Amino acid sequence: VITNIGPLEWILNTPSHHRVHHGRNPYCIDKNYGGTLIIWDRIFGTFEAEDAKVVYGLTHPVNSFEPILLQVLSFVTGNEVPFNPSVPAYLNCYAVVHFVVIMEVYIDLLATVTILSQETILLRISIIILSLTSFGFLMENRQDIKLFFFPSLILIIL
Repeated sequence: VITNIGPLEWILNTPSHHRVHHGRNPYCIDKNYGGTLIIWDRIFGTFEAEDAKVVYGLTHPVNSFEPILLQVLSFVTGNEVPFNPSVPAYLNCYAVVHFVVIMEVYIDLLATVTILSQETILLRISIIILSLTSFGFLMENRQDIKLFFFPSLILIIL
């Protein structure tokens, strides 16, 4: 809506500058780190104006669906291997149904959090985390899915 805010563009970090910060275009890499004041990027040579449409995302594939691994992936290095696991259709259907159940658990948790005990809240959060992790293991055809899958089912039944 607002394309330019005049002289404040030289001092403040605007939405345009922030888009460049999150872009994966070659001209966007390692640019516009200033949280509020873009002047620091101008001083230290890391400023880049938005010259072309910004494409968001990572510059490399993540190769995992596991939510916990995604949080710490930047600390792990290794050889790049193409990632394209094949999962039977029935497992995809199961994952969708299970995900709908987990969304119901989440919605119910949000609706009743003020009247639930701390133990119940932690139990439901555990169900959600274990289930999401088991989805990642399932979609990757990992053999150690038993570690998360069965405990999450038991917790759902409880």
